[in-house]
Amino acid sequence: MYRDVHDGPAQVLANAMFEVEYLERIADRTTGEARTALKTEIANLKSQFRSSLDAVRGMIYDLRPPVLSELGLAGAIRDYAAEFQVRYGLRVECHLDTGETGLKAAEELAIYRVMQEALQNVHKHAQASAVKLVWQRSTKEKDQWVMLCTDDGVGFDLVKVARRRRSVGLLAMRERAELIGAHLQVQSTPGQGTAVTLLLPLGKEGDALGR
Repeated sequence: MYRDVHDGPAQVLANAMFEVEYLERIADRTTGEARTALKTEIANLKSQFRSSLDAVRGMIYDLRPPVLSELGLAGAIRDYAAEFQVRYGLRVECHLDTGETGLKAAEELAIYRVMQEALQNVHKHAQASAVKLVWQRSTKEKDQWVMLCTDDGVGFDLVKVARRRRSVGLLAMRERAELIGAHLQVQSTPGQGTAVTLLLPLGKEGDALGR
């Protein structure tokens, strides 16, 4: 389904955007009322295509990417981290438990998306040079899965960010965590980097709570 949507409707809409932009360049060569009318209609088309493409991309984001099924959660995290490192030039150190998680597909997807959002926040805001990703099962205090993303960036004031209510990324991570019964912790201090921790408690038989 993921590839079908990505290579089907999403690609068609992206190609349509290129065609509209080509028509826009042709319209620039016309004059008078015809030029004005063409530019207006083309602008409307671009807006509609862009909205549709954004909607389809949102659908793709919510689907389970094939890499999760092909490599497992730890493998998918490592694969994304390697791609992230090459794309943005940030060193990513991974410490990943490669054993079977015993989690539902929806739970693994939520954890994977939280990891992606955490890394994207590092890229956008942290001004960091290195990131560490940890995925492990912990039984010290309670049986739970732990995902940790830390960076050596500039950090931020949590109180100020909470007051501004502008952190869409943090809100999205919290919502995804809550949907699977997990707890998200964000720790940050200006000048001392940021740590994002997701804790997913497990039941007596090793299953996530509520399953």
